[in-house]
Amino acid sequence: MTKYIKFLFVALFATMTFSLTSCSDDDDNDKPSSGNIVGSWQMVSGVADSMGATQYEQFREDGTYYEVGVFDNEMTSLLEGIKYVASKGTWILDGDKIRCTIKEEFPSGSNDDVPYDKYAISIKSISSNEITFEELGMTGKLKRVSDDVVNGYIDLATKGSR
Repeated sequence: MTKYIKFLFVALFATMTFSLTSCSDDDDNDKPSSGNIVGSWQMVSGVADSMGATQYEQFREDGTYYEVGVFDNEMTSLLEGIKYVASKGTWILDGDKIRCTIKEEFPSGSNDDVPYDKYAISIKSISSNEITFEELGMTGKLKRVSDDVVNGYIDLATKGSR
């Protein structure tokens, strides 16, 4: 009987251990939800790569959206000294798309040549630290960064720092 109880205990322990273990692939391939999008992101590949800028996106829990561009020295001189630009608007999650509407630009009028004030980012895959997306027919990647970094750039852009 003691042998049977030991066997049952070992089998139960092994089953519990196995069932409590999860694969990292399961955790890293989430479906888009507001909870895993909220936060700050840096574009590591995509449209901004070819423009001499580092681009950041910030999706706030209250539906506020910021897009920030930090330009390199060459681009800054072409923009007559503007180093930081930001757009502020709203965002919503619509299935696998993040729909953004731009309502304000800093410095004022800095993005007048942008041909849209509403657009959608199609999410191809998402994890806790990376979003692969498609926008304007191009594929890109965002990686999660500290909110403090992006908030600092938002402050610089909205105050008109050069």
